[in-house]
Amino acid sequence: MRWHYLVLGIIVGVSISCSKKEKEEPMMIPKMNWGNFVTTFGTDIHSNSSVFCPRNLHLVGGELLVGDMLNNRILLLNTSLAYQGAFGEPGSGTGQTLYPEGANKDSSYYYVCDTRNSRICRYNAADKTFNNVLIGSGTANGTVSNPMDIAIYNNKLFVADTSNSRVQRFNVNGTFEAVINDTTTPLSAPRSLAIDPSNGDLYVSDGPNNRIVRFDSSGAKAVSYTH
Repeated sequence: MRWHYLVLGIIVGVSISCSKKEKEEPMMIPKMNWGNFVTTFGTDIHSNSSVFCPRNLHLVGGELLVGDMLNNRILLLNTSLAYQGAFGEPGSGTGQTLYPEGANKDSSYYYVCDTRNSRICRYNAADKTFNNVLIGSGTANGTVSNPMDIAIYNNKLFVADTSNSRVQRFNVNGTFEAVINDTTTPLSAPRSLAIDPSNGDLYVSDGPNNRIVRFDSSGAKAVSYTH
């Protein structure tokens, strides 16, 4: 039995859907140009030129941040998918992460969804060293459980608080400001977020409800798409 099968067996509350075939073969991030294949990143799952069950992506100032989940790190690529660096190591201690699924950044810091440890960690943008645990674990407002993605707009952090089935808004120092949710049909395990930089509208993938939900900048539900 391979080590990663044992690890997956102890995860509680986090859905990891990488197949057996995916775990045995190199994994790649493809780059497409309006639907036309351009290139890929990924050759060997345990080298710098690899990804291992990649999750959420955010492109910030020409730097692509990848939640390289089963490598327990945040992978940094340029827009041509060339390796630029990585940070993070497995564990639950200071500066460590377990199965990080998403990250984002501003001019000063990287903000990392340390998913399995149920916390948001902050790293210095200049040298990628650990800064502090910004948001801790729990179910109360201002805490998170298995967060999977983070978006940034106007010095605010929007966190997909997946196992608590909500999105929360914080300032960049981790101070809680608001819960964002649909009062008619509440979110269910939201996994990924996107922000419209022109107006602050927030888009949320609401997987179990099979829909995409848009909230306006006040946090009110604007519209949803479902099939």
